[in-house]
Amino acid sequence: MSDNLENQVTCDFFRGSYPARVTVDLQDKKVHFKNCFTRQELLATAEAEFTCELIDILDVREYTYSGSETLRIVTSTGTAAIPVIATGYEGMKELLVSVAKITPAGRAINSPAMIWVYGLGALLGLAGPLVWVLKNPAMRFHLGLLTLICLFTATCGVFLIRWFVKIFDHFWEIDISGSLGLMMLGFMVGLGDGRQVNWWFTGICCLAGFLLGIPAMRKKSRNR
Repeated sequence: MSDNLENQVTCDFFRGSYPARVTVDLQDKKVHFKNCFTRQELLATAEAEFTCELIDILDVREYTYSGSETLRIVTSTGTAAIPVIATGYEGMKELLVSVAKITPAGRAINSPAMIWVYGLGALLGLAGPLVWVLKNPAMRFHLGLLTLICLFTATCGVFLIRWFVKIFDHFWEIDISGSLGLMMLGFMVGLGDGRQVNWWFTGICCLAGFLLGIPAMRKKSRNR
């Protein structure tokens, strides 16, 4: 029993009202998640139990929200988060970070830059109806209908961006999230207030943003 404990690194914490745990079994080279692993599926919730190989830990990132740190673990099928208040946090962090350094990079949609890409994708989706309204000030629009149109186009913008990033990641193993975010930022800058749009200038801003993000692209080998 003592040998088993020596070959394990464990983190205990609460996820809401549920007790959660992450255990790394160094002997079997597996990671066990309890009430804290969420698959990359639509409307997915934390699974009661989940186990993966240690080499399936692709990325480990530390986030800080309102002064509280959270360790986000990325695998090929989903993610898990460990709060800094968890028992054994530092030991788990040190171990998983060392593992992530020698495993392939995670999917681009799990990149920290994606939150900005999603936000800019939503703004890009909103640009169409808003520019249309600004260019047709004499037309009267029902506020409820305009709100629904804006929500629909913003949602389409987010899903289009997600699909675009996944296509590049899947077929060419290239993370374009940074370039895409800068490109869309350039688009918004070029668009201005939407009243007098210079499309040449807008195109140049988009191209400049995309080129600025190229150095951040990483070719990711997934050979074990």
